Formats: sequence, C-alpha cells, structure tokens
Amino acid sequence: MITTDEAMMRIAVHEAGHCVIAMLLRPDDNIEVSLKERSMVTSHSHETATAKFEHRFMTKKEEENYIAEMIGGLVAEDYIYGEHSTGAGLDAMRAAAGVRNLISLYGFYGYKYLRHFGTGEGVESSEKMLNEIDDLVESIFKRLEERTLNLITANKPLFDAVLEELIERKYLPDNYLKSILKKYEKTQNEKSNIDCLT
Repeated sequence: MITTDEAMMRIAVHEAGHCVIAMLLRPDDNIEVSLKERSMVTSHSHETATAKFEHRFMTKKEEENYIAEMIGGLVAEDYIYGEHSTGAGLDAMRAAAGVRNLISLYGFYGYKYLRHFGTGEGVESSEKMLNEIDDLVESIFKRLEERTLNLITANKPLFDAVLEELIERKYLPDNYLKSILKKYEKTQNEKSNIDCLT
C-alpha cells in the first residue's frame, strides 16, 4: 500500500518534471510550481504558468515545446520510478490531442487541408489517411517523449534541485525558480571552463 508520503513524493516528482521542462524551454516566462496535499491532487501550476503562453500565435516549435512541457510530469515519473501513475494519464491524453491538432487543425507535418478533420466538414478522410495520422501522432508523441527525457537526464542536477526545494517549500515562485536556474547555469559554465582546461 502506498503511504501519503510516498504519494506526495511521486506528485513532487511529477510537478518537478513539468516545471524543469518549462524552465529550460521558456526561461524568460513566468513559471511557478505548487505542491498541495488536496486529496492527493496537485495544483497543476503547469497549466497556470502556460495560460498566457497558450493564447499567442505559436509556431510548430513552440507548440512542440508546449507538448513537451505537458508530458514533463509523465516522463519524470517514468524516469524516476520506471513507470508512471494514472495521475499522468490526463497529461498523456491532452498531449496526444495536442499532437493530433498540430496535424489536422494547424496543418503541420504535411497535412495542410484537414482543418475540419473529424467534424464532418471539409475534407473527407479515408481509412488509410486516418491510419496514417494515427501512426504520425504516435511517432511525434514518441519523439517528443524522448526529447523530454533527454532534457531531464541532461539536466538532472537542475531537476534534483527543483525537486528538493519543492518538497521542502511546497511552493516555488518565479523569482525563486529563476535563482535556481541561474545558479545551475553558473555551475555548468564553471564546469565547462574546467573541462576546457584539462
């Protein structure tokens, strides 16, 4: 049986995953992360932090970054525990829907005439095209999942620092996260300089 402490630790790992990906992909934006024991559900600060980001005109790269941030919690759980919880399921569903929108609604990846795909309007879609789109969704999702994992593993000290502070403080405002990122970047630069000298 999972204890409250174990569940809260998993939630902290999940939220730290969202947070670190946001910090790395959009370091100039306002980001905050909160961990609240509320029937074992976190305050998804990730959604609050991205609300402004969501409503701009966005390029394919920005949309992919947003999806990577959306699955940051799921990927962090997989990385730390070897599997993710049902709590990450909603993120996966939203991310998959986001990828599908990139293809059929926004016309990225070569499907430029499917704006009304699935609504009964516009282009009629064959079963073959539906299968192609399903395969493409899976391929893009896997690529973004791998990219997100690479960001977390390549920046593990940053992830660990955010996780430790989140567990201790329960809430990390934007200025505090920026100070953690600045300290991490300084350490990385110093390490780089030492490596160049050896």
